Amino acid sequence: MDDAANPYRSPTVTDTPPGTPQGRLVDQIKPFLPGTRLATVASVLIAIVMLLEIVLVGVSLLAISVLTRYAAGEPVADTEFDFVNRLSMGVTGIHQIAFLVSGVAFLNWIYRAHRNLPSLGALELKYTPGWTVAYFFIPILNLFRPYQAVVEIMQGSDPGNVPGSERTASDTQPAGWWWTCWLIASFGSTIASRMFLLTADPATLIAANWIDIAASISSIVSGVLVLRIMRRIDKNQLTRHEYLQSEAGAAFLASLDTRELESEPARLERQFVEALLYGADLIDDRVHYYPDWAASMTREFGAEVEPRLEEIFQLAQQIGRQPRDQWRTLVEASLDSAAPSQP
Repeated sequence: MDDAANPYRSPTVTDTPPGTPQGRLVDQIKPFLPGTRLATVASVLIAIVMLLEIVLVGVSLLAISVLTRYAAGEPVADTEFDFVNRLSMGVTGIHQIAFLVSGVAFLNWIYRAHRNLPSLGALELKYTPGWTVAYFFIPILNLFRPYQAVVEIMQGSDPGNVPGSERTASDTQPAGWWWTCWLIASFGSTIASRMFLLTADPATLIAANWIDIAASISSIVSGVLVLRIMRRIDKNQLTRHEYLQSEAGAAFLASLDTRELESEPARLERQFVEALLYGADLIDDRVHYYPDWAASMTREFGAEVEPRLEEIFQLAQQIGRQPRDQWRTLVEASLDSAAPSQP
């Protein structure tokens, strides 16, 4: 059948009436891009890292054997120590390079996977693709936010979560096991590295090697789990995308309210700018005493703005020294351009 005559083909901006809900959706959502190639590249690199972890386990066992003999008073040649050290440093260096490269590939894939969610009809999102990647590097947040973002990707990719689908939604428990193993591996590796640096005592070095082995085993388990998670997400996204091309899927897309596209981070940022405008107006109205100003802001915007009130107050004072009409026009224009289309 010719594409132009197919009523269930993917909608495009040019052939969807702008007044329909589906037209608004297309105007704001980036098209679906399969992540299979990125997933394959990342999976191969992660598998290489897992193989190197197995080699590191072997190196640690060799080091334990040498150190145990030395601690027992048996003669150990300097060349044997030197061989173990060189082997450990060489394998560790290769592992670190492979880990960094696989990390870049994995983050590229995870960005694509999250970017695809709106095109799959998942609009009530807490995170954005950029923040999903950034959370891996932000202290404290990197202990739990990446896991939460991956759970959001799993749920938003699952065909079973689409109304009318005959599939059953799958659970996200594997993500919890993956992240638990990842944290154990990360903390274990850090502890072992510090023990290696702080002492030359054979007993402590033996303990450090055992901790390193436990961390490597946990990392391998984490790798196996993340490979399964990636394969499931990639398969589910393709299946869900295919379903949305059907009559039932198209009806689901048409029913979506695109105002939900404004995610929580985007909403808070918009609220901050609006609070800044309001705060500058209060200062223009001679409300200069901070407690009175803060009370007015809290009444207007609620408790959400309280953590940033001092920052808003300082910026609002600076705005008051600038040409107000021109500044307000520019800010409100940027807010309007960032806002989702209204029905």
